[in-house]
Parts: sequence; C-alpha cells; structure tokens
Amino acid sequence: MIGNFLQFTYATNKGAAFNLASGSTYILTALKLCVATFVIFYMTKVVSRAWAVALGLLFGGVAGNLWDRMTRPPGRWAGEVIDWIQIPHWPVFNIADSCIVISALMIAILASLNKAPTDKTRKSA
Repeated sequence: MIGNFLQFTYATNKGAAFNLASGSTYILTALKLCVATFVIFYMTKVVSRAWAVALGLLFGGVAGNLWDRMTRPPGRWAGEVIDWIQIPHWPVFNIADSCIVISALMIAILASLNKAPTDKTRKSA
C-alpha cells in the first residue's frame, strides 16, 4: 500500500475489463487465443521497434490473463482472472490489463502517425 493512492486488493474477474461480458468467458478466451496466435505469427515480420514493443506488451498481457483463465477455478479455460491493483476512482486491475491498455494506446498512436510495422520493400523468404 502506498498511502491512499495505491492499494493491493484481491478481486476476481470472470469477464473482460471492468468485469464486462462476465457470461462470455469462453468467447473471451477464444478471442484472446486468436490475438496471441496473430501476434506470434505477425512478430516475425515486424521491423519497427515501437511496434515490436506494442505487440510484445499485447502478447504479454493476453498470455498473463490466459494463464489465469487456464489455471484458476473453475478451470477448463473458464477460470477467473485475478485482479489486485487498486487506485482511486478506478476498478481493480492487474499488470496484464495494464500491458494490454498501454499496447492499445501505443498501437493507436503508431497507426495515427502512419508508422508501418513492417518494411514493405523487404522481400519475404
């Protein structure tokens, strides 16, 4: 705990961010598996360091939350994600959630600046 600003609070989350779609755990898990697969495939083509960081954060956040879904009760890809960071006027979250949000912000900024993630002049093998 850091004064009243940062507190550690145990909470579980069946849904997406802010416990939205809590009845759609299997759909959310399938979506996260698709995102992780896409990032793994696409990372071999990325030449931009900023895009590599953004995609790495996205993969790390998705993998962290998938690990909870896979290993926490009730299991079978329907487990609850453990959230534990609480700041004032904000729902409880975890580091994986932070990685996903930072990644989304980075991707939005990079896309708005027209920063290409790959080198289109490079021939693929």
